[in-house]
Amino acid sequence: MRENPRLQLFFPKYSPEFNPVEGLWKWLKQDIVYNVFFHKFYVICTHVATFMKRVNQSPLELIDRRYWA
Repeated sequence: MRENPRLQLFFPKYSPEFNPVEGLWKWLKQDIVYNVFFHKFYVICTHVATFMKRVNQSPLELIDRRYWA
């Protein structure tokens, strides 16, 4: 591969907009944990499991939401 003097590649250290899972984490936090205090850890786990089940049952919803972030 030849080097091009007019082209310089740049690899960012951290780019959440290029990492698809970041949108999922943002959605999960908005729906599950924002402004909520859970008294027991298992309650958080139950809510997260329900969320993930919903996402797995409707993958098109995840695809649609991927580009809103």
